[in-house]
Amino acid sequence: MRIKLLFALVAVLAVGAFSSVASAATRANVIVVFKDSVTSPQTVAGQHVNRLGVDIKFVYRHALKGYAASVPSASVAVLRADTRSNTANNHLLFTNF
Repeated sequence: MRIKLLFALVAVLAVGAFSSVASAATRANVIVVFKDSVTSPQTVAGQHVNRLGVDIKFVYRHALKGYAASVPSASVAVLRADTRSNTANNHLLFTNF
């Protein structure tokens, strides 16, 4: 009985460790830069959190408008296509923060 319980516990821990490694591998760290016409970077960042699963690290409001975030890889193309982003200046900068 104890051996079965030990194997079950090890299996649960292994699955949990694998899923956290897999989820980290499917995210990209980026800096999103908005066009000057965006009046509230915080609002747009919040919309990206709700719609795309973005994990905001910092919102920039002064020298530039945008945010640093961990983004699901599947959402990168959607961010690139967002018309509020400064696509003329390659608005997604991939980082290692």
